[in-house]
Amino acid sequence: YLICQISDNGIGINRAKSTIRGENHHSIGMSNTTQRIKLLQEIFGQRFDVTIIDKSIVDAEQTGTIVTITLPLVYIR
Repeated sequence: YLICQISDNGIGINRAKSTIRGENHHSIGMSNTTQRIKLLQEIFGQRFDVTIIDKSIVDAEQTGTIVTITLPLVYIR
């Protein structure tokens, strides 16, 4: 697998969801990503994954989000 991890020091996904905008906000980016992951799994028959973790869950002193994208190594002949 190829594992890509992106980390930021923003307010974090949980806090962002609790804002006024966050309560009624539907992320088009996350919806698109979910659809693309499903499509890739159908095409290649392998597991693709995106995980999103709020840093405050791991350590209450930290803020931000960690996004991990897991992609299988696909060899095309």
